[in-house]
Amino acid sequence: VSLTIAWLLELQPFAPEALPFIQYFQGVLDAIARTADALDRKVAVDQSAVSRWEVMRNMTDTHNVALATADGVVSCHDIVLVASSPVLKAMLSSTMQEGKSKSIQVEQFSLAGVSLLLDILYMSSTRSDPDCQATLEALALAHCWEVKSAVHVLADLLRSMLSEETFAAIAEAAVLHGPEALQRQCALFASENTQVQTLALSPAAVAMLGLSNERPDDQCKTVRRRRVF
Repeated sequence: VSLTIAWLLELQPFAPEALPFIQYFQGVLDAIARTADALDRKVAVDQSAVSRWEVMRNMTDTHNVALATADGVVSCHDIVLVASSPVLKAMLSSTMQEGKSKSIQVEQFSLAGVSLLLDILYMSSTRSDPDCQATLEALALAHCWEVKSAVHVLADLLRSMLSEETFAAIAEAAVLHGPEALQRQCALFASENTQVQTLALSPAAVAMLGLSNERPDDQCKTVRRRRVF
């Protein structure tokens, strides 16, 4: 991926003469992204099954775990958390405070982000219309709790949210939490958008995208003329 992006960056100044080569390397990135998608297996499920889990999600009078977020409390069934996450299984099945009180502190995350993750745990879908920030929080929490299936679902959602405004945040999340499919989509987006190539990103994100922290002007300034004696 990095090599392909490096070629694209080198060829861009020579467009349109280099257009056939640019299209070729863009096709390479598309093929890599499709390969990653093919490895993410999905199966068709009858709508009634999803609706049944949605009913359970909304049966708050039967919930027995409370999650305290930054701006409110949301509840769910402990069995869903235990079945989804080895981290939460250990937490809720032990003599730790969370296991005794059935209360989990996630105050660094918003109510919208935690609620979105719970929707994914129950139904692998949501009726809400989450924004980028809520989705990023849900991805971070899913990664922390080691819920791999939710990480893939949320990463797919973030891929559809990529824009010049959201790119920096999503690229950083891809480095920290995202699967390779999200990283490749970020790399493809960066290769086709010169605006995001100038954004201030962490070294890890720059390396993932195959970009250079140095701008062309900076590179010119560091070139010294060879002295002849």
